[in-house]
Amino acid sequence: PDASAPSRGRGGGVGVGVRARSRDGAPSGEESKQAPRSEQDFEDMWRRAMEGEEVDMTALWARALGGEEGDGAGGLADMLQRMRVGEGEERDGGRGDWGGADEAKLDAAWREVEGEGAGATEEYRLAEDNPYEEEADAFALGQRLFDEGRLREAVLAFEACVKRQNDHSEAWRMLGVCHAENDEDRRAIVCLQTAVEQDPYNLDALLALGVSYVNELDHQRALQTLQAWVKHNPKFAGLKFEADHYSDGTLMDEVAQLMVKAQEWDPTDAEVKVVLGVLYNVSRDFDSAIAAFSAALDTKPDDYSLWNKLGATRANSSRSRDALPAYRRALELKPTYARGWLNLGISHANLGDYAAAAKAYLQALRLNPGAAHIWSYVRIAFTCLERFDLVELCDGMDVAAFESWMGES
Repeated sequence: PDASAPSRGRGGGVGVGVRARSRDGAPSGEESKQAPRSEQDFEDMWRRAMEGEEVDMTALWARALGGEEGDGAGGLADMLQRMRVGEGEERDGGRGDWGGADEAKLDAAWREVEGEGAGATEEYRLAEDNPYEEEADAFALGQRLFDEGRLREAVLAFEACVKRQNDHSEAWRMLGVCHAENDEDRRAIVCLQTAVEQDPYNLDALLALGVSYVNELDHQRALQTLQAWVKHNPKFAGLKFEADHYSDGTLMDEVAQLMVKAQEWDPTDAEVKVVLGVLYNVSRDFDSAIAAFSAALDTKPDDYSLWNKLGATRANSSRSRDALPAYRRALELKPTYARGWLNLGISHANLGDYAAAAKAYLQALRLNPGAAHIWSYVRIAFTCLERFDLVELCDGMDVAAFESWMGES
């Protein structure tokens, strides 16, 4: 596909910029993404998964594993016991705990998996005890810690910087980037919004903010931010939207036209290609997004976050197997990239390799112990492995408790 311009006339849809999700629409390609709505659906999907077919049961499993007072794993174990071949038991036809799940309940379950149940953060809270508050150049220290992959310490250094100098746009941007790399987009958004408020022409902050909005499925704000990226870029000063006979009056159409002109103005600009890839994700034109990110990688082959974007786009277009090499390259470039490990785990899970998925999730948790939502993914992976002893260990949220298992597997 042509990576030069978004398809005209396509409305905005659900798309993901850098976070791979294990929930989508109808079955497509090697994956089946239809959420199970009954016990029969669940059992059919489970059997397909055991046969090696790529399926997605994450949302409903998350609801099951939540259960009543933590008994979800036991209930699921009972169901799996009934499903084992050769036991001669007939299903009673009842719907049980799996029956009657509607779209609203599935969406609520997914929000629980993503750690979104508490709502968006409106104000950023700085750490009370910060060892870097007296650091003479906290920003430079934060940059060094970030480059070394020590994100938790980098966060504290950047927080020390903005506490002393609240209008430091770059410090706010880097604080947002740290949270985004730790798969904490809501916190990232608060920081990146502040960075843009302090400097509306901070193009890196605008692009990062647009990506985080896409990850949070806030497409209107994502488009507005991408529009600002073009309008505030001095290279593209004077570019204007001009309605033509293809125009449909939507913001998507206006931003698409601006990006077409920006691409024509400088076909070699890698950042334009990255913005195009993000824009294609909003419109769910995944083939063009893949082409755009691939073209950007020709210019920036060592950009780990760009490899992750490519992997996530492949995964979100039901090509999890193709996503694995992109994630691995991202992690080769930056082994401490927590978001990359999480996305790698999701693709392994979509392909039915739950042991590899659990290892990747646990590695993400090693790097960011505060990412409590990742434990839901770990529980699901161990449930699929029928290791209910390990599911119970997840309640302690202690990665060290799984060291022996990781050594054995």
